[in-house]
Parts: sequence; structure tokens; C-alpha cells
Amino acid sequence: MKRKKKANTPTASAQKHFKVSKSILIRQCVMHEPKTRRQIEDETGIHYNTVDWEVDTLFKNNNVFVAYKGKCPVSKRNGVQFITANEAYRLKLDAIQPSLFDMIGGLSNE
Repeated sequence: MKRKKKANTPTASAQKHFKVSKSILIRQCVMHEPKTRRQIEDETGIHYNTVDWEVDTLFKNNNVFVAYKGKCPVSKRNGVQFITANEAYRLKLDAIQPSLFDMIGGLSNE
């Protein structure tokens, strides 16, 4: 009777290292200019579902953020998030126009 060979499965530490390298690859991809998830998939070769999961993890850790929303050049859909890690694209709180409610000082009972 022949013995079956075990599949070469990576250890837990090797899997964790691979996961870290994917998130680093995605972060490097969006470092210079904002890109959609589909553009990241095309440039890195990482499957879309994995890109989506990794980007959500990077959002939670505040490593990437949405620069703006627009039309995706790959899927041609509207309202797609353009993701970046470049701080130059981050909206400054001072640059946001104050609302009328903020200018009058809120509601007062005086």
C-alpha cells in the first residue's frame, strides 16, 4: 500500500507573513495616486475579494483612506471609492466649509 504524500501547506507563521506582504503590496500600489479596488486588482494580480478584505483591514488601521469618489476606469461604475495612502490627498478639517449651524454657534435658548 502506497503512502499518500501530505500537501505542502504553509505553517501559520508563513501564512501570516504572506498576508502582511499582500497588505504591504496594496499599500505601495496606492501610495502615489488614488486607485480603485479594480485597478489594484489589475496592477497587483491579487484577487478582488482579497483586495477588498485587505483594504478594509487597512482602513481599520488608518493606513489608507478614501481620497474621493468617482467613475471607475476599469468597471465604468459611478460612485466608486478611490483609495490612497498619500497624506497629500487627505482632506484637512480646516479646508472643509463650515455649515451655517456652526457659524451661528448652534442652537441657543437665550
